[in-house]
Amino acid sequence: MSYVIEENVPIPARRMGAPNEYPFGEMTVGQSFHVKGRENFERARNAALGFANRKGIKFSCRLDEDRDGGRIWRVE
Repeated sequence: MSYVIEENVPIPARRMGAPNEYPFGEMTVGQSFHVKGRENFERARNAALGFANRKGIKFSCRLDEDRDGGRIWRVE
């Protein structure tokens, strides 16, 4: 495979990540929200972990099989 080397191609603006579909940035300590469905909960839990690591805050996530999903609390 060969590549074409080019000059004067502008660098696109840096993306700051996809818009967050979860309300992590709006939450205060003690608030929580429910995520319906186990797969959706797992995805939200992973997003909460990443958000918490970037922002220096903490969440607690618990699976709630009685309600088909789970809940995420902001704890710090």
